[in-house]
Amino acid sequence: RGVGIYLDRVNLHQINIVGCHVSYCAEGGVVSKGGNVRNIQISGCDIESNMAPDRPPTANILLDSTGGSTGEVAITGCTVQHNSRSPGSANIRIVGGGHDEGVRRRTGSARTQEGHVVVTGNVFSDVRVNVHIKNARGVVLTGNTFWMGYDWDILIEGSTNILIGANNFDRNPRYSYGDSLTARGGIRIRSSRRCQVVGAIVSGVHGHAAALECEASEQVRVVGVSFFLDGIRAAAFRSCRDVAIVGTYLGEEPERAVLRQATERLTVDGRQLP
Repeated sequence: RGVGIYLDRVNLHQINIVGCHVSYCAEGGVVSKGGNVRNIQISGCDIESNMAPDRPPTANILLDSTGGSTGEVAITGCTVQHNSRSPGSANIRIVGGGHDEGVRRRTGSARTQEGHVVVTGNVFSDVRVNVHIKNARGVVLTGNTFWMGYDWDILIEGSTNILIGANNFDRNPRYSYGDSLTARGGIRIRSSRRCQVVGAIVSGVHGHAAALECEASEQVRVVGVSFFLDGIRAAAFRSCRDVAIVGTYLGEEPERAVLRQATERLTVDGRQLP
């Protein structure tokens, strides 16, 4: 009925969670809330279906800095999945907005954006949002495979310095069963800055305005990405500023593949998009 592995507002530096099977816990799989937590290593684990439709939204891995801080985290070589029937479900949810009185003494405000998180070499599927990053700073995702993100594969909100590297976003027909075809996938960046999508393959997205949607964000870079899509735009930018698309396969001419609304300084391979 509760959490699988719970760091409940503790002061803890260094914890290794290795080779574990954490499944069917209704309020989260590996959860860190508040406190002062550093150096979490989650490696080689099978973490599945740690949520329930009748419980508040949670995640298979939840890093929530509210009222404290959680940072310096590595999530590597895990299978993290299930279940899409729980509202607000996520495989990884990082809530980076924290509180640190030491920062107040230096800056005048105790509010923080926690981060320094690396997510690499994992398998993600079958939730509402595969990876949800909110109010965080310094998160790297690379070398992962994503599918069956029913709302989004990646959702970034109010965050800074987020790097989405060479990941694979796909809809393999091998998994075309049940309601899986209603999974929309895609990447959304909202109210964020200094975000990059680099070297990814993005396919199988549907039901959105574009496979990559950016809103009210700035200093966004899309570099060396391949969009293999059917009947959907590659990217849409609304109320954004300072956007560059470089060396990217869009599937058709930029004027058709990229939607621009109230966006300043949007270039494709150095050419200003009208």
